[in-house]
Amino acid sequence: EQTKYLSKQDAVLTAVMHPWHVIRQLTANARMQTASTGKPQSLVRLFRAVKLATLLRRDGIEHLHAHWPYATEVAWLVHRLTGIPYSVSIHAHEVAHENGHFPLVFPSLSFATFCNRSAMEHLLSQLPPEARAKSHLVYHGVDIHTFDQLPLPPSKEPLRVVSAGRL
Repeated sequence: EQTKYLSKQDAVLTAVMHPWHVIRQLTANARMQTASTGKPQSLVRLFRAVKLATLLRRDGIEHLHAHWPYATEVAWLVHRLTGIPYSVSIHAHEVAHENGHFPLVFPSLSFATFCNRSAMEHLLSQLPPEARAKSHLVYHGVDIHTFDQLPLPPSKEPLRVVSAGRL
């Protein structure tokens, strides 16, 4: 319904106003930085987690879902700050390239969705057996059989389609 971007400036300001939250998670954030394959700016990640935690508490949010590694790392810190449950969507790219954070986040997340069985099996082979119970395969895409096919509108011009994605 609403998109809220957490700017670096807003995150820093909130962290300054809530120093105890920052102090409580410094060690956890350092562990995440060591594990993180992407190596984002460590303090900015922590400050964004503090900002997001304050927003979620204020708005009464009861569950957080994250996509992609950086958001997952932030969600893990938010969960540690608030106890709010979280889940993640895991894509094949991050299983192959940005996967260092998974051993830290899997024990505390509610569930993980994977878009690719091969990626799911590859990652689960590297995690403790209990990770499988939290893992669900949810393919991307649309089941075209659930929609009636509409005829193309009549036109003398050729049909031109622009698409961004990959097969």
